[in-house]
Amino acid sequence: MVKGMTGASNATSGILPEDQTGGSVGRRRIEFYAHEYFAVRRIQRQVSAWLQTKRQLEKKYMEEYKNKIKKPSGRPKKQRDARVFTVG
Repeated sequence: MVKGMTGASNATSGILPEDQTGGSVGRRRIEFYAHEYFAVRRIQRQVSAWLQTKRQLEKKYMEEYKNKIKKPSGRPKKQRDARVFTVG
């Protein structure tokens, strides 16, 4: 997420001399400010908390739905051709 945020603002900072690239790995160094990092972390935490809350609500609603389906609604329906035969 940080890469995407800083890629547009620091397009020219991707060109670094060989001694700053980190050796044989050849990874591009990503530069960003501390406030950008903390803003991204805050957003990630908020999204994570929101997803957790959403999952809990979905679980609660699913339990309520299951309980509602299990309970009979109103009077029992008449059974057609329900005859009782006694032996004896």
